[in-house]
Amino acid sequence: MYNKIILYTLLFGIAFSACTKVTDLKLLDNNQGESIIDENPTGITTKNLLVNAGAEVLFTLQGIKDPIVFWSGEAGHEYVNKNRTLTQLESIKMSFDARAQWGGQPNTLRIQVSADFDGDYSREGVQRATWVNINKRANLPGQWVSTVTPTGDIDLIDFFDNVDNEVYIGLQYISYGPEELANRGNENKKTWTITNFIMPYKFPESPTKNYTLADLSWIPVNISPNSAPSQRWNISSPTQLQIIGGVAGPATEDWIISRMIKEGEGVMPDLGVPLSLTETTEQQTYTHVFTEKGKYRVTFEVLDGAITEATIYEFIITVQ
Repeated sequence: MYNKIILYTLLFGIAFSACTKVTDLKLLDNNQGESIIDENPTGITTKNLLVNAGAEVLFTLQGIKDPIVFWSGEAGHEYVNKNRTLTQLESIKMSFDARAQWGGQPNTLRIQVSADFDGDYSREGVQRATWVNINKRANLPGQWVSTVTPTGDIDLIDFFDNVDNEVYIGLQYISYGPEELANRGNENKKTWTITNFIMPYKFPESPTKNYTLADLSWIPVNISPNSAPSQRWNISSPTQLQIIGGVAGPATEDWIISRMIKEGEGVMPDLGVPLSLTETTEQQTYTHVFTEKGKYRVTFEVLDGAITEATIYEFIITVQ
């Protein structure tokens, strides 16, 4: 369907895609809540770009007899969402309690996130993926801290900037061998225990939901041939992950990785209001009342008789 767009707005600089044609900018604002309208306008106009909550917004429809759909710009009635079937996350975080015991080796736990891991839980699959270290987002225990330490909220929303993103969380354990520790003594390897894991996530206009540790179906992946079976990640209970360090020895690398997290919640498309116009009247009016303060993109979708093309009139209405 080919859309012509006529934009009426308080603000300039609103960008449209290359396939959108913008024509006939007829209504401008003079910064005093009043509008300057062309004489003998054709189409849809309004003087009410700045209104109080609860007041009527009056639109004048001049010479339009084709079917019209009105989109107020309020939640559930936004033209931009007329064809959507998925909605993006509003927020997603994770937190857990971490405990590092019985060893002096520093920087042995790394929290990693990947958006291109392909689900191949092998040494080659893990090494093939791109991983982002997000330790700076977490409060992890220091080198000589052995008490249980809450990480605090670790924000993950930037990894879900598209509803199609497929995200994996990985815990990477690195221990050091004699060569790396030559200048610091031969410290034992730390044992890490992860408990109280929670991942709250929220979609717009929906309550917050939570993933627990068990919900993410963690899978251990051994990278180093030097790791003894007892020194690899294990799911010691539905609520606990643990890797046992042990005495100093060869360097090792071991991972435990979540299942794929893909968050696009199914939603109904937004709905517009079909308007019934009198065929014989050249000029008609339509009113709408906004009850909440805010800025709304109001859209009139004027369909041709065959409903194969549409002309779009848009207004930015500020409600104070």
